[in-house]
Amino acid sequence: MPRRLAAAVALSLATGCFPTQDIDPAEVPVSIEGYEGWHEIGPLLGPAPGHGDSYRVLYVNDVAREYTGAGSYPLGAAMVKEIYAVDGDGGRGAFRYSAVMRRIDEDAEPDLPILGGWLFTDVSEDGSEVANDLCWDSCHRQAPYDGSWFDHGL
Repeated sequence: MPRRLAAAVALSLATGCFPTQDIDPAEVPVSIEGYEGWHEIGPLLGPAPGHGDSYRVLYVNDVAREYTGAGSYPLGAAMVKEIYAVDGDGGRGAFRYSAVMRRIDEDAEPDLPILGGWLFTDVSEDGSEVANDLCWDSCHRQAPYDGSWFDHGL
């Protein structure tokens, strides 16, 4: 099995999401470059659907923080969730992957697999991104805040 395919299969089993296509971040209109400087939430600990029992840190861009909890998140909203294993002391263990949500205009980007107005991707340690339909279909579709489980508005 090619190395990249093996990594995608392992990521799918670990996240509960299944890759649908490779994504070139340079072709996505909402960048996550420099996300470590965004508003940080966490750590979030314990079991979470799709992420297992993990240690998570969430980064939310300023556009996403404008969301008021009513209607849709504004276009350009982005959230990056870093998922780590839990170490023996209940703290942050080894990096697993980052899960990304970007609010994108479906009509303007017909080649991207946008579901419910969101592009869901997983980013591996080497920076490669893979879109995941099941993140929307099996979990985020039911989220109470327009595809998100938390209201990240101000």
